[in-house]
Amino acid sequence: MKRLIVISSAIVFTIILAIAIIAQAPPGGMPGGPGGGMMMMGGMQSVLTLTMERSLAYLLLEMNVPDEQLPKIRAIYLESWKAYSELNKKLEQVGNDRDAMMGIRAEADKIKEKRIEKLKEILSADDMKKLTEYETKLTERPQRQRQGAGAPQGQPGGGRPQGR
Repeated sequence: MKRLIVISSAIVFTIILAIAIIAQAPPGGMPGGPGGGMMMMGGMQSVLTLTMERSLAYLLLEMNVPDEQLPKIRAIYLESWKAYSELNKKLEQVGNDRDAMMGIRAEADKIKEKRIEKLKEILSADDMKKLTEYETKLTERPQRQRQGAGAPQGQPGGGRPQGR
């Protein structure tokens, strides 16, 4: 019963977070759309929160975490989410200032490191390894998409191979 309550809470948390991201989308579309600096800012906001959301969902739904650990895990993610929300507010204020964005990115990395350290105190080494591998895949996927977006046909990441 406790597990069901915690999982339900996590799902509601994820939905609320998704709504907050959509509400913060720049005019003209979702983050990553046209808009120069807004594209970078919106993209960073998405990365900050979506990776964490998916990580939490993976922990709660895919991994066999004991029920007594779930409230602790939720508290860790909630703390990170609040910190990321503050960073999102800063992102809205910096505009196209690349140096400021890089500083915010460094702060985001510290938040993630803090979350990982706290999770290491709760999760087994094997569970932590699985979570780290999952988060690595999440962050690599958008990088591969960006790299392949401009590649010509027949090149790695760019459409169909030649000769087929």
